[in-house]
Amino acid sequence: MIPPEVIQAISVATLPCFIYHGAAAKKRAALALSLLDRCFFPVKACPEPDIVRTVLAAGCHLDLCSAGDVEIAIAVGCAGDHWKLTTAQADNTLLRRICSAGALLDADSLEQALRWKTCGGTVCGLRITANRPKALYGPKFGVPARDIAVAASWLAAAGVRLEGLHLHDQHANLTPLEFATRLAENLAEVDCAVLRDCRYVNIGGSWPMRHGNPASVENLRHALGILRNGLAALGFQGALWAEPGRWIVEPCGYWAARVAALKAHPLGEKHRVVVLDTNTPIPCRPSLAPFVVLRDGNLLKEPSSLTCDIFGSSNTALDSIGVAVRLPHLALGDMVVSLGQGAYTRSLIPPFNERERPAAIVL
Repeated sequence: MIPPEVIQAISVATLPCFIYHGAAAKKRAALALSLLDRCFFPVKACPEPDIVRTVLAAGCHLDLCSAGDVEIAIAVGCAGDHWKLTTAQADNTLLRRICSAGALLDADSLEQALRWKTCGGTVCGLRITANRPKALYGPKFGVPARDIAVAASWLAAAGVRLEGLHLHDQHANLTPLEFATRLAENLAEVDCAVLRDCRYVNIGGSWPMRHGNPASVENLRHALGILRNGLAALGFQGALWAEPGRWIVEPCGYWAARVAALKAHPLGEKHRVVVLDTNTPIPCRPSLAPFVVLRDGNLLKEPSSLTCDIFGSSNTALDSIGVAVRLPHLALGDMVVSLGQGAYTRSLIPPFNERERPAAIVL
């Protein structure tokens, strides 16, 4: 469940900290690439430079969402023709920088695509707003599918060719088949003439991760094959791209912190409130991934006889790390390790209560 080299690293580290398993990330990036024509790793998912270098070594390109992401891409030595920008907010300075680097733009709006033209761009993609979106951001991103043909006409008149479509939504709790079916339903609303002329369709990230467990390569391969066939029936003959950040790196990260306080629980003696010596994302979403306990550097193998609600040590009730987690009897100073924390955890931790973000260690 937890590699021995990770246990060793945690046992000698200053806690709290995040441990990232670089070899595992490279392997998972290669698996994602085996399913796609091109894979873009979203830097925001895990902006640790050594992890970004690792996925690049596996063959990924980079999905960038900000000027800060561009700085990371430059720092790790990634060429501009391996960048793609997708963001709801990009000023002309950022657009010109992306254009001069030879990078791609999946524009978030017609207005942004037209400004891309004034910054030197002649081709771009457009992001589609998912129909009945499952993601919390709802209509924040993209252009409705029914409006893509009109947008393409406006772009053509301005001298910009629409070369691709980008469809991103929340699919984490879907099965791979449900994931592919939902993508196909949304893309079927695009005018077939536009779809036929596209060089690529980017299906985004948020791949199926039911109960925190990544969908298998075999099930995804089958589902994406069905999606490819459905797109072909609509006339699309281009490439299938995606940016599955969480699916790649979430299983490769471990969040370790010491037990700072143990309290009785209102539900009775077989329950405990556990406070860990770490700050957290605020608000923090309780993890669905497993937890383990280390004591004196060794994995605690006693029966998991307690049901624990686990919190960080911020002075707020919004730092719930785990709910109803089964753990063995704990002692102050024990190390609790939350598995599956390689994506969107450390990067979202603010300096709340004036505490530093936990350190990052990449193996």
